[in-house]
Amino acid sequence: ASSYKGFVFGCTRPRQLKQDILKNSFYKTLTSTVLGVLLRPSTLVSLWRSFRGSGDRGYDTQIAELTYLAVNEEHRTAGLGKLLVDGFGQALIECGVSAYELSVDGDNENAISFYDRLGFVPVGKYREFGINHIRYRLELG
Repeated sequence: ASSYKGFVFGCTRPRQLKQDILKNSFYKTLTSTVLGVLLRPSTLVSLWRSFRGSGDRGYDTQIAELTYLAVNEEHRTAGLGKLLVDGFGQALIECGVSAYELSVDGDNENAISFYDRLGFVPVGKYREFGINHIRYRLELG
C-alpha cells in the first residue's frame, strides 16, 4: 500500500513561478529542453508556440492555477479529491484570489466529470505538445 492518499499543487501566479524556476535552474532547464527536442523534434513547434504567449493556447497565463491533483487509486471515490480542491480554493481565497483555472486532458473522462460536478466551467480548448486539453475556470466566493 502507498503511504500517500493524495495531493494538490498550484499557485497564485503561474507565469512568475515558471520564470523563477527558469531563473534558478537555467542550465538544467536548457539541457532538458535540448535533450527533449533532440529525442522528439516535433516538440520544437509546440515549444515555439508556448514562448509566443497564451493567445493560441486559449487561456490566461496570469490567472491562479491548479496545476496538478492526484488521489491514490485506493482512496478514490471517498471524497478526498473534493476535499483537496476545496482546500486549495480556500487557500486561494485567503490570498485574495477570486477565481482560478486548470487544464484537463481532453480524453480524461473521469477528470472532466469530476470538475463538472464541482462546478468548474469550460472556458476553452487548446492543443499543446500533441495533446488536446480543456481549460476550466472556477469562480471562488
